[in-house]
Amino acid sequence: MSEKKEKETVKIFRFNKDLGEFEEIPPEKIPPDGIKKLLQDNPTDSYAIFQVPYIVWLYHGSQTSVQTKFTSARMISKLRDDILLGAKIVTVDEGSEPLPFKFVTKMADPKDFGIEQGAAEYKPAYTGTEEDMTKLEKMSLEKVSLLLEQIPTPDGFEREVVIHDNALYAVKNARRRFMGSEIEEIELIPLPKDASIESGTYLAKDLNPRLFFENNKLLLIELLRKTEQRKKQETLFDKLA
Repeated sequence: MSEKKEKETVKIFRFNKDLGEFEEIPPEKIPPDGIKKLLQDNPTDSYAIFQVPYIVWLYHGSQTSVQTKFTSARMISKLRDDILLGAKIVTVDEGSEPLPFKFVTKMADPKDFGIEQGAAEYKPAYTGTEEDMTKLEKMSLEKVSLLLEQIPTPDGFEREVVIHDNALYAVKNARRRFMGSEIEEIELIPLPKDASIESGTYLAKDLNPRLFFENNKLLLIELLRKTEQRKKQETLFDKLA
């Protein structure tokens, strides 16, 4: 693929409200008039538009529900990490489209403005610096957190420790009500950089291990503690906070 062809590549996904995930729209399913027509004809939907290699646009139609906006915003990072790791995510509402977005969706022609597609302020978020590596590590943790939010804990238990990619994390849980449902939000807290764990074997006292496999590979290990015990004693997160 030539450099010019790569820069013009666009992938589009519609958010499926019933499944709670994005589904790719094949090129042959896009109307002859292009993405612009697709967006205009579906004002209740949210879309993820990948402008390779610059950016990911999260677009909400004028009649998109609050719940759809919220859930699609939670899932967009996972989709971005799977397809265009490191790209910047920008949310766009119908009627407030920035000029670069109009170029991508053919709502406007960049030649009419004398500028090229992919303006400098919309360059890729990842450029290979040490700071960018920290961003990628954080994105990886966000991806694991999103996965954990989809896996309910057994009644009477809460997560205390997660082991992923040979690293140990404390778990900070938060629950809140949204649209009549309780939503669990998870944050993984790494051990401090100056922390040192002595080599040897350890018994996870009062903790129950749970293993998560994906494609015949061990993805992560959770250590669960009974909720009544967690309320009474200091947790790993309390020690790090």
